[in-house]
Amino acid sequence: LGLLAALEELFAYNNQLNGTLPTELGSLTAVTKLSLGMNDFTGSMPTELGLMTACQKIWAHTNNFNGSIPTEIIAMPDLMILYLYNNSLSGTLPSQLGALTFLETVSVEVNNLVGTLPTELGLLTALTSLDIQTNSFTGIFPTELGQLTELQYLYATKNLFNGTLPKEWGQLVALQGLFVDQNNLVGTLPTEFGQLTALLDLMINDNYL
Repeated sequence: LGLLAALEELFAYNNQLNGTLPTELGSLTAVTKLSLGMNDFTGSMPTELGLMTACQKIWAHTNNFNGSIPTEIIAMPDLMILYLYNNSLSGTLPSQLGALTFLETVSVEVNNLVGTLPTELGLLTALTSLDIQTNSFTGIFPTELGQLTELQYLYATKNLFNGTLPKEWGQLVALQGLFVDQNNLVGTLPTEFGQLTALLDLMINDNYL
């Protein structure tokens, strides 16, 4: 597979493929779309994926990947879509994601991710959807997320976030859905949220507000 130097798109989703991903994928430097979702792949995601510097879209959801999210994906400067949901990934959400300024969608829900959200997520000014629900994230929500003026959906349901909702999120003028239910949030709803005139869905239930 690694010999297919001219390959631009690799779609292998919705099969019964198993085993670990071959490190030779890193040789596919012309691939812009990598679709591996809905299979039975196991093991960690190879760091060699970072060699696929032309990649714009990665779908690796609904597998059995474990280990951490490889920080080497920072070498994909044009990455727009990152789907890693429904796996068994652990560790933290890499702060290096903040360097991928073309990212539009980050979907890592239903994994075993822990730790706090990196403030560097506030650098992702093209981001329209961030889905981190059903993990074990802790700490407070970064105020820096208020800089994401293109963000339409933020899913953070079923984590261990605490503290208050940042008043800076009142600057999320494109936000249509905010899902922060089933956490440990306290305090009150910031008055600044009255500026969220595009908001259609607000889920804050099952907290300590």
